[in-house]
Amino acid sequence: MALSSSTFEEYRTRVLHCKCADLNELVFLLSVIREYCQKGALPLLFIDGHGDREKGLKLPSGQFMGWDMYLDLLNHITLATGGELTVIAAFCNSMAIEPMLSLSARLPFSFYYGYTSEVPAGLVETETKMIYESLLRDGGQRFGELPLQISSYSEYHHANQLIAPALLLAWAPGTLAEIAPELSRGTLRAFYEQRQAANGVPLSGARKNFNKLIRGNELVSALVTSGMHDTPRRERYLYEILQQMGI
Repeated sequence: MALSSSTFEEYRTRVLHCKCADLNELVFLLSVIREYCQKGALPLLFIDGHGDREKGLKLPSGQFMGWDMYLDLLNHITLATGGELTVIAAFCNSMAIEPMLSLSARLPFSFYYGYTSEVPAGLVETETKMIYESLLRDGGQRFGELPLQISSYSEYHHANQLIAPALLLAWAPGTLAEIAPELSRGTLRAFYEQRQAANGVPLSGARKNFNKLIRGNELVSALVTSGMHDTPRRERYLYEILQQMGI
């Protein structure tokens, strides 16, 4: 779904349903999807299965795809798409991946939907049907309006966590110091001045330069750039943030 290349025009209105009996089949299928993405496909992956909080995604064979491998293979697809992958993980504990997502790296997907715990099979079936219908009727435009228990995590959540300390540092340093004393303005300014001195930069005007840095667009822009894939979505997000900052 949502294919961008004319090469895949014949698949634009199709849903491809693939069954994976064991780990090797799933790994192979994800590699095939990645190859399609290298030619221009932008897929929406809908994974229907079973999950264990500790072991990962369970295959019919009884094997598990561990969360590390799972995220790594999703990341390969995401990189092949240039940062455009939506995953609907319709199985228990599929949101167990969230604590494993590093704030120092970009996400292995752009949008991810999953369950935070074990859920009844009937609930998954009901919600899955609602999601299918939404996707097929209007491309998921009303997806967010559905009364679903499935949770989500996206590049927006990721970027918000990254820039929140920077925004607090600029506009509410006292609040930030209460939450994280090691990120107080005084501590960070001292660190900034030490780095400047170590690089042979004169310290005259260092305080003014530090205040300009934290209230300007460079810090927030750098954080957003490091945390989001290079897509129009990142450009729109950064534009909105800087507008709200008055920059």
